[in-house]
Amino acid sequence: EYAEGERLALESLEMRGRFIKQQTLDGAGKLKELAEVRLAMGKLVEAEADVTQALEYLANRTHRNTAYAFSVRARCRQKLGRTAEARADFDAAIVVARALAERDGGNLLAEVLGASGKARLETGDVAGALVELREAEVLARRSMSPRRKVRLEIEAALRRCEGEAGATGK
Repeated sequence: EYAEGERLALESLEMRGRFIKQQTLDGAGKLKELAEVRLAMGKLVEAEADVTQALEYLANRTHRNTAYAFSVRARCRQKLGRTAEARADFDAAIVVARALAERDGGNLLAEVLGASGKARLETGDVAGALVELREAEVLARRSMSPRRKVRLEIEAALRRCEGEAGATGK
C-alpha cells in the first residue's frame, strides 16, 4: 500500500511540476503527503528532505500543512536520533497548531501535542510528556470521536506515561 501511495504522490508532483513552476500551498502539501508516506515506509532521509522542501514554502505561514510538516519532520529527526532538532520542530508545530486551535476546535493541536508527548516519552522526558499528553487528551476528548485512532493513541500514550511517572516517582 505504501509503495503505491509513494508512486502516486511522486506522479502527482511530477504532473503538477509540468504545469506549475513555482511552489504553492498545494504543492507544499503534496510534498508533505509524500514525506508522510515515506516516513511510514521507514525512508527517513527521503521523508526529511521532502518535508524540508515543503517547509521552504510553508515555514512562515500559519496553516494546517505547516504544523503537520513540522511534526512530520520532527518524527523523522526523532527516528534518526537527532532529538534536539526534532524537539525544535515539535515546538514549531505546536506554536502553529495553537494559533489555529480556535478555528479547528483543537484537533490539530491534540494530534501535534500527542506526537510531541510520545517523542518526549521515548527520550525519557516523562514530566514534559505528561504535560503535553494530558493537554492532548483533554482536547481529543472534547473534539474527537472516542473511536478515532489518534484519540486512542493519545489516551494509550498518556496511560503509559502515567505508569512510568508513577514508577519513577516523577
